Amino acid sequence: MRNRGFPIGRLVGAGDIVVVPAWDLYGLDKRTGVVRWKFAPPDDFPGAGVMLGEDGYLYSTGHHLYRIDPATGQVLWRADLGEQPFAPVERDGVVYVGTRGVIPGSSGALGAGHAFAVEAATGRVLWRTPIPAPEDRALGGVTGAGAVTAELFIVSSHNSRVYGLDRRTGEVRWTTKGSGYYGAGVVVIGDVAITAGDAGFVEGFDVATGAQRWKVNIGQVTDPLATNGQSVLAVTGRLWAVSVDGSVLWRHDAGESVPYSTGAWVHDRTIYIGTSYGNDVGFFALRAPG
Repeated sequence: MRNRGFPIGRLVGAGDIVVVPAWDLYGLDKRTGVVRWKFAPPDDFPGAGVMLGEDGYLYSTGHHLYRIDPATGQVLWRADLGEQPFAPVERDGVVYVGTRGVIPGSSGALGAGHAFAVEAATGRVLWRTPIPAPEDRALGGVTGAGAVTAELFIVSSHNSRVYGLDRRTGEVRWTTKGSGYYGAGVVVIGDVAITAGDAGFVEGFDVATGAQRWKVNIGQVTDPLATNGQSVLAVTGRLWAVSVDGSVLWRHDAGESVPYSTGAWVHDRTIYIGTSYGNDVGFFALRAPG
């Protein structure tokens, strides 16, 4: 994995395998670190994002969406969605994912795309809904993970809008224009959908109607949002916890002049987060206040 191989996405644990999304995708033995398999498609790099689905299979994105057996690295299907997919999520046997398309004549620059629902067992597209770029063709589409509720797939876009899409049909139930470019994904806590982006705000929207309930200015957020179930965790160099009503509960610094540089991940009440600043490269395990 030398030169081109530094992990560019979140590592995933699946049984006795650790999946490392480097330029190629590697399955390492969890106990020994021995490479058990390597996935290197000729036209792609799947390390853009890896997600472990409900049934234990992996979903990986590059220029296609893949379903992969984590024990063997075998590709079970590949879905060519016609655009670059990002950050899939699975619920009830359906994979929901956002995409961005290549702008013609722009040397690969990404613009407006879609939200998709894909059958987990087969890779068959169930529906696709445009996420347009009304003001600027370089905007639109979805890069951050959406959030799935009982009825909706909720996504935020580079076009400054948040969408509530019907899970069964992809129909737009509601859309709301917020503060600016969104790329940090959406999390849902109770009846509030929360997103963030370049404008510097964490924003809460009513799940049922899309109405904005609140926003709080903490600074630009580009890394993925996370939640511990009671609050949303956002990274601006500092780690922030914002409650479901928009109150800042606490903030945490890695150290003097050392910013956090990854999104947070929560497991068993512990928050994991990393930094790659200068010589201070490493990971932290934090216990949240309270």
